Amino acid sequence: MEDRAVKKLAIQIVVLSIMIGCTLFYLPSFSSYVEGKIVEFRAIRAAIKARNEMTALELLTYNTEIIEQETGKELDEEIRLYLPYDVTKEQVKITFNPVEKRIDFVVPKSKESDLNRHPIVGSSKYIADMSVWEEKDGLHVTFWTDMVVEPRLTGTKDYCYIKFHKPQELYDYVIVIDAGHGGSQPGTVKQGYQEKDINLEIVLKMKEILDGMDNVRVYYTRLTDINIELKDRAALARESEANLFISIHQNSMPHDSKDTQGVLVYYDINAEESPTNSKALALICKEEIVAATGCVDKGLRDNNNLHIVREAKVPVALVECGFMSNKEELSKLITSEYQQKLAEALCNAIVRALEGGF
Repeated sequence: MEDRAVKKLAIQIVVLSIMIGCTLFYLPSFSSYVEGKIVEFRAIRAAIKARNEMTALELLTYNTEIIEQETGKELDEEIRLYLPYDVTKEQVKITFNPVEKRIDFVVPKSKESDLNRHPIVGSSKYIADMSVWEEKDGLHVTFWTDMVVEPRLTGTKDYCYIKFHKPQELYDYVIVIDAGHGGSQPGTVKQGYQEKDINLEIVLKMKEILDGMDNVRVYYTRLTDINIELKDRAALARESEANLFISIHQNSMPHDSKDTQGVLVYYDINAEESPTNSKALALICKEEIVAATGCVDKGLRDNNNLHIVREAKVPVALVECGFMSNKEELSKLITSEYQQKLAEALCNAIVRALEGGF
């Protein structure tokens, strides 16, 4: 028994000696391995912290650079969004606000956590900023652009690809229609009627007609009772490189007048001499309204003190459809029938202008 115990102890001592020897032999390498893993872990943690502190636009650039390095291919002028299982590009919801130069995408069933494996990547020279967040209806991705552009989507099984285009690249004609005033800016107020409401009703009736025009893109500064800054109205026409810009208003005299009534149209006197300049557009608008309504012709006037007229930089007509200070004319301007005549006349003016080379 004692011999067996001695042998067993001897074997244990030998095994332990071997283990200690191996440990001492490999300890430097193991220590280096552990230290390397610690450094790697710290680097990953630092990278995650850095990514969490990035803006969405910075993260887009960061992820794009990584993908391009891994694939050796440049992701030029398009943005890639991940599509979850059984979601197609047709199901991606798009909301476009041309005044704010904002485009919103909602990808159904997608979550922010999906971005860990499928980050948003790509580029576009038009993107000024972006934001990403998750809601019940899916992943929201918003882009703000530095000029008016529109998105076009292509797709594969797993991704959709977004390219931004200038409107003039997509349509034969681009038109901007402005309903003057709005929100806290009522314009002229007579007998309880506000100019902003009459302007909007005319524009909404124009929209019903213009929506039927082929390959014509019409942007509206407003289609509801909201505030829009003058600079944003003019910028929409300028930055969309519109073929023409019509702003709808109502006129008024300081005191109610029985004598002053009719249509008056302002134009940009600084526009270059041309058969398709601002004055030419103003004349067409005035002629069509007079022909359609039989109202008094108050003529054309240049007025570059008006911000919209001065800053649009495209053929622009600011149309004063009638005088709210004239009770007889106001009684017409507030009716749906007369507003329809004005809307049809202005749409006829648009068609005539485009056919004339605007």
